[in-house]
Amino acid sequence: VYPRSSEAEISLRVSFVELHNEDINDLLEPNFLDKSRTISIRDDPQQGVVVSGVKQVDVKRPSELLRCLDKGAVFRTTASTNMNEQSSRSHAIFTVTMEQQMHNTGEVLTSKVRFCDLAGSERAKKTGTVGERFREGVNINQGLLALGNVISALGDPKLNRSHVPYRDSKLSR
Repeated sequence: VYPRSSEAEISLRVSFVELHNEDINDLLEPNFLDKSRTISIRDDPQQGVVVSGVKQVDVKRPSELLRCLDKGAVFRTTASTNMNEQSSRSHAIFTVTMEQQMHNTGEVLTSKVRFCDLAGSERAKKTGTVGERFREGVNINQGLLALGNVISALGDPKLNRSHVPYRDSKLSR
């Protein structure tokens, strides 16, 4: 995945979570349905927004990274609706973290790339959802709306907003 360097030690790790009904599930932890494990989002002055309690897997090759992606995808929450036989009921976020520790200074540089698979917006009338599926659809739509509001606040100079509503959903944090 990465070249050897005499100037820095480089490491890669991945994590894979889904946001389902505003709950965060660790897709790389086989027992992610065990609710005794706590996954939380917190603000850190050095690192920014941190999702703690999530399994991080060290990877050395592209095949290992892809294996983690495939493994996590199996655990995604899906269900049948009138629109799709297998509909995603969650948003998924696959994070690749690269750390470079400089040999001469000990300084650590961290880079993250997040790949997001967002569930599609839903209309209960078209999907025919009721009960738990209806609640999932409401949460999906609320998360997408919150993300859209953040993007609008950041990208539209006409809005001239001093406040960006990141905290309206875990998806937009």
